[in-house]
This record gives sequence, C-alpha cells and structure tokens, in this order.
Amino acid sequence: MKLTLTLLSITSIIFINSNPVTALTKTLYDGSGIPEANSPQWLTPGALTTSGGLTVLDGTVVAGGVEIDSNGNSAGYSGYSNYSPLIPGFVNTSFPTLDQDNGYSIFFNVALDTVNDFSDTNSNDRAAFSITAIGKDNEGIEIGFDQNQIFAQNANFTQAESQSFTTSNSTDYQLAISGNTYQLLADTGSGFSNVISGSLRTYSFNPATSEPSLGTFNPYEIPNFLFFGDNTNSAHGTFTLGEISVETVSVPFDVSPTLGLVLIGMGITAKKLYRTRLSKKN
Repeated sequence: MKLTLTLLSITSIIFINSNPVTALTKTLYDGSGIPEANSPQWLTPGALTTSGGLTVLDGTVVAGGVEIDSNGNSAGYSGYSNYSPLIPGFVNTSFPTLDQDNGYSIFFNVALDTVNDFSDTNSNDRAAFSITAIGKDNEGIEIGFDQNQIFAQNANFTQAESQSFTTSNSTDYQLAISGNTYQLLADTGSGFSNVISGSLRTYSFNPATSEPSLGTFNPYEIPNFLFFGDNTNSAHGTFTLGEISVETVSVPFDVSPTLGLVLIGMGITAKKLYRTRLSKKN
C-alpha cells in the first residue's frame, strides 16, 4: 500500500509539473493591404533585377492579398521574406524559432496567375513562385509552384517530389515540418490533403554564381529563414499572395532539473521500501 501511494505521488508530481503541448501562432500577413504594413511587421518586400541591381517591388493590393508581377519588375528575384539582406537581419527579431524537432507549420494562400518559363536548360527545374523554409539547423525545403504542377527542389536544385495540381486557384496550403520530413497539404474544399511529402534538405548553393548574382548573401545558410515569391531568372510570372501564418509547437513535459533529481530520489526510496517489504515476507 505504501509503495502504491509513493508511486501515485510520483505520477502526480510528473503531471502537475509537466507542460502540455501548445501551438503558438504568428500571423505574418492577414491578407489585406500590403504585407509590410502588417502590425507588427514580419515580412519585407524586395526585388533584384536581372542585372543585379535592387528595385522597388511592384506589388498591387487586390481582394484577398497582394499581386506580384515578376515580369513587370524585370526581376530575377521578387517576393517577400522575413529576412532583409540590406540590414542584414530579421525584419522582426521576435520571429519564432523554426525547430524541426518540435515541429512547425507554415500556412499560406497563393494563386499562380500567369507563368513564363524560359527555354533554357534550367526551366523545368524552376518555378514562377516558390516557398523556401529553412529551420534552425539549416535543414529545410524549397517548393516550386509551376503551371499545373507543384514540386520540391533537391539539394542541387533539380526537381524532386512532384504532383500535378491546379495552381491557378486561390488555395490555402500548409507546409508541415516534423523531424527530418516535410509535407505540403492543400485545402481543396473538403479539408487539407497531401500534395507532396519527403525528406528535408541541406541546400548546396553558391550565391556568387546564381543568376542574377547574390554576392555573398546565401539565404540557405540562414536559420529560421522564409521566402515567398519568384527566386529565379529562368521563370517569371504573376502570383497573388494571401494570408500567411507560422505555427510552432512548445516542447511537451518540460521537467526542471531540480524536479528530476527529486523524482529520482523518490524512485530510489520507493524501490528500497519495496525490497524491505519483500524481505519481511520471506
């Protein structure tokens, strides 16, 4: 009986002092106005011309989001990121940690309105719109949205997992990261369902040899990095970017070192009591 009470006490302490799993959500863009006007601000616009010069991002506010025309910008890169290479630094230093061990999700809405793939050797591996998510350990995934197709990028930026999909519709997506895997889900009207899934990558990228050149700026080596937009010179297009949010999960059962020592001590005591009872019976 004493042993049972002791073990129940230990169990009670574990559950009383343990933190349940909780989801923490940050809305990066609410889908109205321009993302940089969101309060607080989480995203910044940017465009890099084909000659390597910076230009103003040509974003037009439309119903449900902001429309970006990378053809009109004559830009090799055009979109929104949580990190500014000009500062350099994060737009908001309170940006949550993208910890793949705990798990996190990126929710976003996008419609790919027009696509212009150029006839070069890279066009099949490039997309007019991409989402790039790099976690705190520099592992992540880049997913391209092409005309009627969604595909992941291999570590060397060739097509990996792919799936035919109507990308021209305004669609809510969830990019879910857990452990060393990713899953892209889409809401097609009856709830979210899987589009593509696979392993995370550590991307091999030389910013000096990209077209146009990024100099020394390597976004794939920045922990907690996000980008939404056109990041290639081999494909341009027009896309409408809607609401964006990030959901991270807190670590469950966060037991303090002091409590851990107490539990160990109580466990040893319970074991000794149990052995004493057995010896008396024998």
